[in-house]
Amino acid sequence: VPQPIADDRNLNLALYSFLPGTPVSKITRDHIHQSVEFVGRVNRLRDDPASLAIPAAADACFSVRDHLDSVRTRVERLLTLEALTPLHEEVGAFARTQLGPVLDRVEAEILTSLNHYDMEKPLASSNRVLSPSDFGFHNALESKGVIHFLDFEYAGWDDPSKLTCDFVCQPDHPLDLELARLFVKDMCTALDSTMSEERVESLLPLHRLKWCCIIMNGFRGMEWSQPSTTEAVEVDVLRSQLLKASAYFDEHLAQT
Repeated sequence: VPQPIADDRNLNLALYSFLPGTPVSKITRDHIHQSVEFVGRVNRLRDDPASLAIPAAADACFSVRDHLDSVRTRVERLLTLEALTPLHEEVGAFARTQLGPVLDRVEAEILTSLNHYDMEKPLASSNRVLSPSDFGFHNALESKGVIHFLDFEYAGWDDPSKLTCDFVCQPDHPLDLELARLFVKDMCTALDSTMSEERVESLLPLHRLKWCCIIMNGFRGMEWSQPSTTEAVEVDVLRSQLLKASAYFDEHLAQT
């Protein structure tokens, strides 16, 4: 990881060591093992007093209800997006006809498999992990076969199932089925928690939906109705994001 060298809290500036390497291209089993090892080494420090002072990760989930509420909030934002342009309308229709129904179905399946107590029951502190958050090969560089990890601005305590789901779901560096299963299995072994492969599998569709929404985050700041030349370029970028989200949905959720 980058090593801290100096900081100025008044200027909100910090200097870190340079990380060598290039973006990870073809993901291998060794990359998966290094990723699991990194999370495991971080969590050997869980009982350190300094670790106990670390806050919750961004968008942390400590109960099944938290997972559901987090995803539903993101879907609702798209459902209520003001229809300022035809592109806004397309996003709203996608959320209404695709994301919403799948979310309702996934939630119903989870409610069927769990009683109310288990839905609301918070994860015990001993089963929470220190999560890098936003963790995946999109925030990594490889140098001479060694993976260097970076970008921990959202890090903190979280549900290990969420960390695992997000790693598997990350759309820019997708894992094939074999590597995804390997990561889930190794994470369950590496972390001293109650996380199970079954829990990850049940929550995975929720986080697939979340990533559909994340891909379309740019629409939340789109507030004009007659784009200028510069904004017309932005429309093209946002349209590509909608297409990307739609393709992601078709690949992972259309049959859910």
